[in-house]
Amino acid sequence: MSKTVVAVAAVAALTFAPAASAAVTPAFTLESKSVWGAAQPLVGTSIYTPPVNEGGWSAFAPIDDSTFWTVSDRGPNGLPAVGGTGTRRTFLSPSFTPTIYKVAIGSGGALNVVQRIPIHLKAGAVNPARAWMQANPNPGLGVLPGDQNHITGLSQIATAGQGGISGLPTAASARDEVPYAADGTTPLPSDPYGLDSESIAVDPRDGSFWIGDEYRPSLVHVAADGTLLNRIVPDGVTVPADPANPAKFAGEDEAVVKTHRILPRAFAFRRQNRGMEGGTLTADGKTLFGMLQSSIVPPAGQGDGRTLRLVRFDVSDSLNPKLTGEWIYRLSAPQPGSGINQADLSNSDIYALDATHIIVDEHDNVTSVPGAGEKRVYAIDLEGATNLVDDAVQNGNAPTLESTNGAGVTPVAKTFWLSLDDWGYDHDKPEGLGLFPNGDLAMLDDNDFGFEQGNDPAATSTPPFKVSASGKTTELWRYDVSNLVEATVGGSVPATLSLTLGAPATFGAFTPGVTRDYTATTAANVISTAGDATLSVSDPGHLTNGAFSLPSPLGVAFSKSRWTAPTANEPVTITFSQHVDAGDALRTGAYSKTLTFTLSTTTP
Repeated sequence: MSKTVVAVAAVAALTFAPAASAAVTPAFTLESKSVWGAAQPLVGTSIYTPPVNEGGWSAFAPIDDSTFWTVSDRGPNGLPAVGGTGTRRTFLSPSFTPTIYKVAIGSGGALNVVQRIPIHLKAGAVNPARAWMQANPNPGLGVLPGDQNHITGLSQIATAGQGGISGLPTAASARDEVPYAADGTTPLPSDPYGLDSESIAVDPRDGSFWIGDEYRPSLVHVAADGTLLNRIVPDGVTVPADPANPAKFAGEDEAVVKTHRILPRAFAFRRQNRGMEGGTLTADGKTLFGMLQSSIVPPAGQGDGRTLRLVRFDVSDSLNPKLTGEWIYRLSAPQPGSGINQADLSNSDIYALDATHIIVDEHDNVTSVPGAGEKRVYAIDLEGATNLVDDAVQNGNAPTLESTNGAGVTPVAKTFWLSLDDWGYDHDKPEGLGLFPNGDLAMLDDNDFGFEQGNDPAATSTPPFKVSASGKTTELWRYDVSNLVEATVGGSVPATLSLTLGAPATFGAFTPGVTRDYTATTAANVISTAGDATLSVSDPGHLTNGAFSLPSPLGVAFSKSRWTAPTANEPVTITFSQHVDAGDALRTGAYSKTLTFTLSTTTP
């Protein structure tokens, strides 16, 4: 007995497509705490006891699972009350250069600086702030010239004379703070290229950096060697010289640093000292995001102070960026009984998971008491949020988004990820956020250079200017992350009908002259991916032996012949039956019949 078999091999085309989601909360486990214990004293700080050391790391960008980039902020600074004049912004190391650091995590958990890249102007350019310090040194206040093409962390637009012609709003708070030396009474120069750097991202195409700056606010592009290349600032804003003292309060030169005035005009209303705190690139380096630290302060007001702005740029050509998106992000409200005010909460860093998903660090800025305060990480999803990039009113001189708390606009979707307070976090400023390549979450704190400055700084000289060590350390907290992203796993199964038969069935020997019913069986195996399937056999007819045939027809029966759903490796018994009557004339030899078995479907 022969057989006809249709066999199609099953092939599963497996795909794995991880997609970050603002609707998934991962599970976290604190893995380690790494401490920087080898910071060097800053130039000009030997006047203090003890000297002020490096610190102020305000960002995180991974290199590999044990190495990362960070950047300092504008340098050690204080905000003491001075002789009844209110508070003043003091700079304890006026010649400090904001610096990019490459940091390795040692086997014992120590953070080790392996490279320092001071941010500087192009070769041959002279920073006017350095030129002023060269002409007016004051070692007793830490005013030393340093390298003439290095930038400083001093304010960009500090005086009313500058502000009046800068394109900024007229309020004094729209300008940067007037910089003073550590005594709180000696004015320092402004720096048209000064940076209060707060975030860092690395372009994998050329190793260059994008840095978020609080002053303008701006996003600043820096070459891999630290050269300041170009910057993105609000529409209509320039950094002019003060007509009354252009040497001390100098203007920018666009032949030195190219400026793109493509941030929405509304960003010029940034709250003083609360500029572009967060900045991040997608993995291919072609999409740049920036987020303000706090709500802007437009003429219509801030509303509840929870409406922050997030922007996106196409930086495929990093020297010619293009604004492609703008959204609002709503800060969380303080928990009842936390003692935290809404004005204390802000964004301090962002990190892109992909082109539409970002993680955000919110923190309270005010307490380092373990378990106190409000320091959290959220995930956001841009999909479905209102893109404001073409909204001339909300991006102009009279925006109302903030005053109406974003009424009529869909903010980015936001999902809670992690509370640092639940893990006893004991720093007031977690400011560097990101993911290592292995998926671990990193949180790096800003220790504010490890010092504190008391009020009326010029009233004492022990230590000078009321400067003392704060005991704050620079630490990297590292969390293992599970269920970080949703994963879509798909399989493709081709249409399959498979029928295999066992050994041929045989009735044995027929006995002439005896009435008897003979039976025989064989096994079949069925695989079907169809919605239904039917097993059938061709007309059995009669067993034949040459020209002779048995009078009674051959019978064929199945243990199962119909399926209404897919099946795999299902056994089926095929039973053959043959009746032989005592009067049947049997011819010597073998009787047989070739049958065709078919597995078919109407819904493949």
